Amino acid sequence: MSSLYAQFVKETVNWETLEDSDSFVTYEFQKVGPVSCLKIIEMYVAPQARGKDKWRDLTNKIEEIARQENCKTISAQISKSTSEFTQQRTAHLCRLFGMELTYEDIYQIIYSRGTRYE
Repeated sequence: MSSLYAQFVKETVNWETLEDSDSFVTYEFQKVGPVSCLKIIEMYVAPQARGKDKWRDLTNKIEEIARQENCKTISAQISKSTSEFTQQRTAHLCRLFGMELTYEDIYQIIYSRGTRYE
């Protein structure tokens, strides 16, 4: 059963949610012309689960979902309204996941990369 938060974002903005007892990721599927993308909107790992490669588990699951949906790219959005520390930490994790900076404006920073098909 999904959390109330997952139900809320599905109903209001049509985001999907991947969640477990100490983390969640919200994401959406976007399509521009022939290119399908899985866009990570929010990712949160509870403090007690940080530093244990939890982010890698989540991104591997996101990668599999992207493959199943035939997405050619995966992107992640970083809001500039978050703290500088959060922006830097998130950008670092995006780079570890193989993403590159692809867009930035006064509101958001976008990292992206192609999916890795086996």
